[in-house]
Amino acid sequence: ARKFLALGMIDRPVSAQTAVTRGMFAQYAAMFMNAGDYSYNDGKYIFDDVPADHKCYAAIRYLYENSFIDTTKSTYGPDEPITLGEAAVIICRITGYEAYAQQRGGDYSAYYTVATTNELIPALGKSTSDTLEFTDVLEILDTASEASMVMSNMSGNGTSYENSDVTPLYYYHKILVLEDILSAFGTYTSDGGDTTSSGGVRIGNDTFITDIVDAYKYLGCRVDAYYVENTDELVFIEQNERNETFVIDGSLIESYDGTAITYRRDENTTATKRETLSKSMSRMYNYNYTAEYTKDDVENAEEIIFIDN
Repeated sequence: ARKFLALGMIDRPVSAQTAVTRGMFAQYAAMFMNAGDYSYNDGKYIFDDVPADHKCYAAIRYLYENSFIDTTKSTYGPDEPITLGEAAVIICRITGYEAYAQQRGGDYSAYYTVATTNELIPALGKSTSDTLEFTDVLEILDTASEASMVMSNMSGNGTSYENSDVTPLYYYHKILVLEDILSAFGTYTSDGGDTTSSGGVRIGNDTFITDIVDAYKYLGCRVDAYYVENTDELVFIEQNERNETFVIDGSLIESYDGTAITYRRDENTTATKRETLSKSMSRMYNYNYTAEYTKDDVENAEEIIFIDN
């Protein structure tokens, strides 16, 4: 949930197993599209069961006005749990895949097939009639935000549609993603290189400003860095899946001879292994570069983390 709070796609987290209603999903969809201030004061009728004072009225109205939900029915069921099929319809429409779903028949199965085929929705192990929990919605938002938008092109021959390299995250929020190694955060570095100003983060060759106070935890890691286009504002960081990490718990460390660490395989055995530290390996102590480790540094560590980035 932390990621989607940072990216502006949810306003508050709820427990993972909370059933998501149609009204709640409308709010998430509106934030996914960065709708901004979409409050309405005219009290316009949209559905019998969505009065103007309903807590989700503005979000539902926004989807209604933009034809992202069915406007032909008299009721919406804002407090009823949303199904996977209903969510697939909205996700397809806000990412431009409506025409493709209609070509397949326009039912829930068609929308779901288009959504999964084009990686708008992940495999959740559910049918289109199954309801969604908050954790399901987070997975959907995560997958859809990095999918390819479909763009329409109007010409004398009618309207054509084509997949683009534009993601919804960029289209709606102007947020781009940089994949590289985080090497500096303020006075902390992973390689002994230049430091940055307070709140500064260096990722690859780029420097950003962020209020992510625990960014130091990613030092030495390959990260996915989410930043706002044409600014140096970094809004979120997460480890890239290409990282491989290996952790030795401090309680298992037997000795360090300046070259290799000897440690027990687990707490239930006396059998040991040795892990040699190559000379080319960058070393950090308490998330900061150090040229060498002392015997005490290693043998008194709470844990030792190896990162292959």
